[in-house]
Amino acid sequence: MNENEPKYYSPEEIRKIQERGVQIPDLRSVLIAREVKPEHILPGCIIHPFSRISGAKTQIHSAAQIGVDGPATIENSWIGENAIVGNLGPVTLKDTVVGPQTILGSGVAENAVFLGKETMI
Repeated sequence: MNENEPKYYSPEEIRKIQERGVQIPDLRSVLIAREVKPEHILPGCIIHPFSRISGAKTQIHSAAQIGVDGPATIENSWIGENAIVGNLGPVTLKDTVVGPQTILGSGVAENAVFLGKETMI
């Protein structure tokens, strides 16, 4: 990446992600780093204001909600279908897996796995 190139997608570029079916209520208060592939943010998910998404390994699946009730920082993390992240306050996730239908209220997690309702081991 050229050092003069912006680190995050512009609001206009985020609008293109939004046009694919990703719900982003406030384009100007969400940061998505350029290393995040837009196709890894699936249609039907909701990225709430004050969320920051980064990391080439990050994936957000359909109907997942990020930053429901506070700022969220997601880095190199996998968020499963119908997962809710941050419904009780701020959340920071790094190298973390949040399984389908998991509800993660608030807090910080690194190198962690949160299994959802439908996970079978």
